[in-house]
Amino acid sequence: MIDELKKAEEQLQEAIKKRSDRYKLIQDMTVSAIETEGIMKGIKILTSQITSFQRNVNTIKDLMGYHQDEIKKTELKKKTII
Repeated sequence: MIDELKKAEEQLQEAIKKRSDRYKLIQDMTVSAIETEGIMKGIKILTSQITSFQRNVNTIKDLMGYHQDEIKKTELKKKTII
């Protein structure tokens, strides 16, 4: 009976350690997900700013009377399709 109690105590200690390890893993995964979310949010903001700047550049080019040549127009159409 004493041996059984010792085995049970060892199993309990092992279970506690495993649970602790799992909690640490979950916490690490949560931190990683939060960091990834922040990075993705930053990328979205930068992409939005770049798009806005590109629109401004295009507007300025239009006001200046800039005309794209036929090769450039064809390249843009291909990029849009893909």
